Amino acid sequence: MELVQVNRLYLEKESKECVVVLQGCRSGAQTRLILPEKEAAVIALEAHGVNDRCSLYHVLTTCVAHLGGAFCNVTIKLNARSEAASYLTLLQGEDHKALSVNVGEVIALALHGGLPIYLDTSDCEGRSEGRTTEKSPVPHAFESLLSDLVGTDRDDAA
Repeated sequence: MELVQVNRLYLEKESKECVVVLQGCRSGAQTRLILPEKEAAVIALEAHGVNDRCSLYHVLTTCVAHLGGAFCNVTIKLNARSEAASYLTLLQGEDHKALSVNVGEVIALALHGGLPIYLDTSDCEGRSEGRTTEKSPVPHAFESLLSDLVGTDRDDAA
């Protein structure tokens, strides 16, 4: 498992897939994570400081703190079929709990709250691409904003 950061987010020109590139902080290795447009839009909005979920993140973090807990980190796990799953680790006393959560939402939460993101590729055998299994359309009002924020594919994709 390696600590990673969001390096790049873009829309591939040919395939029209939204790609998040995670880069290892120690190794520099890049992993492409393909997300549904709606999830990528949330990350893009958070990265540009215009996410409308700020109050929700604050309420969620405050509620967890009042219950004696804290968010610790995010883990994105790729399996042998190149499917991505994500977990938000919650610390309560000495007890760590891994909560299964939506990949795009938890990356945005990590960016917003400065949580470390770890990539677990132990089941992948060297794969460098992950894909979430759900597809959801972008609300029409966000289509042009997503295009402006994310941009289009650069042929030098990782």
